[in-house]
Amino acid sequence: MNSTRGASPWPPRSSVPASLLSAYADVLGWPLLADGVPVPADGVLELLEGAPDTVVATRCRDAGVDVIALPLRAGLKTLLRLDKDAAFQPGAAPVPALRGTDNVTLLVRAGTAAALAGLRGILVTTGAGPLRLPPTRGVAWDSPPWHPFLRRPAALPSAEDLRPILDSALPARQQHPHRPASPLLSGLSEERS
Repeated sequence: MNSTRGASPWPPRSSVPASLLSAYADVLGWPLLADGVPVPADGVLELLEGAPDTVVATRCRDAGVDVIALPLRAGLKTLLRLDKDAAFQPGAAPVPALRGTDNVTLLVRAGTAAALAGLRGILVTTGAGPLRLPPTRGVAWDSPPWHPFLRRPAALPSAEDLRPILDSALPARQQHPHRPASPLLSGLSEERS
């Protein structure tokens, strides 16, 4: 068991690192990295207690997700649209999303993000590279990847399901053709577009 010092309350709270780490390890089954080194959840908690600036991450491939990083403005617009759409669709699950200081990162079903590689202004990662996680400073869950009431992972959407919302949130023309830098994604391999 990867549990971090006993049972954690549900749902996990961002202000309680042990509950987040327990959810990652025990509910989602995500292997964790601390400053790029594989460490069990209990070890990550100990490192955080001694060094609060420790970067907690998982590898997208190990977590079974693809990620879509958007510039902050387009990301916030996307999150608002997703929330609005979910309000009118009973039973619709929120799209798991992280907020950074200058971007929003959406988690989607593994193997589906490549379909969005042609959209300008986003960074798509198809499973390679680490994804920074809370309680890393500057990273927070907007919508976490677990069910709010049950100790189980949330359903992940297909990236293609998000295309209409992303098309409306992204500017029609980019001033600069380069992709946004994402501090939530670090050390990406060549499997990006």
